[in-house]
Amino acid sequence: MTADLDLDTRLEAVEVFSAEAARCRLGDRDGSAAARLLGGHAIDGDLRSDDPVAGHLWMLGLRRSLVRASAIVSLTGTRARLRTQEAAQERSLGSVLRDWWQGEESLRVLTCDGGVTTGALGFVGADHAELRTAEGPVVLPFAAVVAWLL
Repeated sequence: MTADLDLDTRLEAVEVFSAEAARCRLGDRDGSAAARLLGGHAIDGDLRSDDPVAGHLWMLGLRRSLVRASAIVSLTGTRARLRTQEAAQERSLGSVLRDWWQGEESLRVLTCDGGVTTGALGFVGADHAELRTAEGPVVLPFAAVVAWLL
């Protein structure tokens, strides 16, 4: 009888773990990471998930980076972490960029074609941002950006 209970308990635990693991997203991974991105870019840093941004991962390294999850080619050095029930509400990319827009800090933007644009945010729209660069304003569609580095 005890063996049956132990087996039932183990089977139930496996079922619960499998269901929880299926909910784990790339942004739920934890630890020091090396990310290879579209366009040949690479970023190293510690993944942070306490301020989630829809479709993006925070990486803290030499710079604070906001990396588009769909632009990640590979991620090494991390481990899966199960999501908590009280996960923080995700913010939109536009909302985060509007917060950055308030300052005059220069940021680097990595694009999917391998390019790098440096400047201060000049405007943030629904699906694009404008960077004020030394050469003049540059409009960057969100879909073309693989990472924003502050």
